[in-house]
Amino acid sequence: MFGKKKQNKREETLDFKNNDYKMKDIFDSDNLVVANLEYISSEATPNGPMVKRTTQKYLFELIYENDKIRYREIFTGFIADTENHYFDLPYVVNIVSLKEQEPTVAKQVHKYGLLLVLNEINTKKEGKELTR
Repeated sequence: MFGKKKQNKREETLDFKNNDYKMKDIFDSDNLVVANLEYISSEATPNGPMVKRTTQKYLFELIYENDKIRYREIFTGFIADTENHYFDLPYVVNIVSLKEQEPTVAKQVHKYGLLLVLNEINTKKEGKELTR
């Protein structure tokens, strides 16, 4: 019971999710960034907490709240910041504009097209595409 209250309070304070999120049909690529997620693992290790980073890149939409830029993962609605002090709650790192990562992407991109863009981003190795 105690832990549950604390968890609910933590979620209210951090405001990292939006239960009413519905993905848009069309996105402006100028407002999208590509980033990895990183988190402080709660896994017990001999060296204490470890910082872990995803190899997968994700697409985020820039959102502005109280004069602060936050990042909404476009497929799930998860809202992240660039730092975090809680265990197992991801934050964004290695932020690059979508246009810089994929210069040929259109200004307006349909949500289904973003699946293909994300696939291209995540299948590249050192600036070269994988052979298919």
